[in-house]
Amino acid sequence: MRESGVYPFAFSKPATESAALAAGAEGGRYIAGGTTLVDLMRETVERPTRVVDINALPYRGIAVSSEGLRVGALVRMAELAAHPGVRSQYPC
Repeated sequence: MRESGVYPFAFSKPATESAALAAGAEGGRYIAGGTTLVDLMRETVERPTRVVDINALPYRGIAVSSEGLRVGALVRMAELAAHPGVRSQYPC
């Protein structure tokens, strides 16, 4: 049962990995695409005091080579599926 229905939290969107790590070390919960954190907060399963949006970090690379496929941690599945190299080297 909710106490007051309001659970305030701080929000940050760091531009560097070190800033994101510092925010996490201060008790922050990370959010990026595909995360269910917002849903869990809505249902009061999670009540973080700080939410850290890491979408601005440079982890969106997709590299296709003769050695294989390298996918960055923040690449969205739609981006991966649409990538020309992935489509040609890894057809469905």
